[in-house]
Amino acid sequence: MVSTKKLLRLWPTLEALPGLSAVADEWRERLGPEYDAAKGLLQPTSDLASGYPCVGQGGCGGACRVVEHGPGDIVAVCEDCGTVRKIAKADRVVWRLDVDALLKSLAGAMGLEANPTRMPDHQTYRVGAFVSAAGKNVPVYLTIQCEPERFMSVSARLVASASGPIALLAPTREHFGSAPEDPLYGGKVTFVALEETIGADDSGRLAPLQDVAAIFRESIAGADDLTHVFRKSGEAWEIAFEGDRFHLPDSKGLAYVAFLLSQPHKTFFVAEMVEASSGEKVAMGSTGELQTPEATRKLRSEAADLREELAEAKKNRDIGRQAAIAEELSKVEATLASAAGRGGKLRKNTDADRLRKAVSKAIKGAYKAIKKHDMELWRHLSNSVKMGSTFSYAPQQHIAWSTA
Repeated sequence: MVSTKKLLRLWPTLEALPGLSAVADEWRERLGPEYDAAKGLLQPTSDLASGYPCVGQGGCGGACRVVEHGPGDIVAVCEDCGTVRKIAKADRVVWRLDVDALLKSLAGAMGLEANPTRMPDHQTYRVGAFVSAAGKNVPVYLTIQCEPERFMSVSARLVASASGPIALLAPTREHFGSAPEDPLYGGKVTFVALEETIGADDSGRLAPLQDVAAIFRESIAGADDLTHVFRKSGEAWEIAFEGDRFHLPDSKGLAYVAFLLSQPHKTFFVAEMVEASSGEKVAMGSTGELQTPEATRKLRSEAADLREELAEAKKNRDIGRQAAIAEELSKVEATLASAAGRGGKLRKNTDADRLRKAVSKAIKGAYKAIKKHDMELWRHLSNSVKMGSTFSYAPQQHIAWSTA
């Protein structure tokens, strides 16, 4: 039976070595018994070190200065303890982590579809992608950073550029901090510490310590709830439609749209919607219904359309649709009734009329901003959100929006 052992020294070493390079003696000192297993992931360079670690018997762990007296006469002098040791030119050769070999080995050990790519950020790479049985995939990245600030900066940029869930590998969880619970990353990034998931088998090859595929499957399942997102995050709105994600600065129009998306197939008077989305009481000078002849004609046309829709829903025995249409029709008819004064004359314009116009303008402004990023979402909202005497969101098919 093949056993897999944890690599307790390799992964922390990668986060401790700037440039992922050192002379062979330093690699041996840091990796200890894991050096033989890790040696296949190291490659010599043409660089010669100007410094040398004070390691081995009698070493203090400090830094040595390399002094070359002549061909074949090279010594390393420790700046801390004064130890002088003779070294060969070959000892000064810098060995660097073979990133390509590491990415290939990780893809194999994790069952990924390999696609090794160097990313723009420092020591950040795409390993490949996990592809589920249903054909969904999760891009898998690796970043090796010595400082938590740089790790957070890299992870934030990866999230911002991703259109769906991703997995981010790191040698250890040292730099994760509170990132897994941060709303910026929640549901979008699966953080994976290699020290907990990847070890080495008896032959020294990288091998999984646990069911890695299950981790990636969970990330896909968690992302299903984030396919349609319309929620405020700080001073901006995070928006995703069919997985394509973008951000827009805060505006009243976006807040109105988010409220309607959270209440599908429900109708609202303008004051109701403004109060619910802002949490502030709206002071109205009157009942607040439309009073112009043109608006009244639109109301009567809207009521006639709703009656036809209600008749069709009854014919199809669509109970849920009947209730939604009946509620909207009731509000439209109430608006018509309140719009008429004595003798059937129209009332004068009210605060509600002006508020309706302002809200409709704000929503159309939000549409304009959305259209620049996602034409499909703009088309969906234009077809599904009704503005007029009442406001509602009535999509033809149910969409589970994440608005909080």
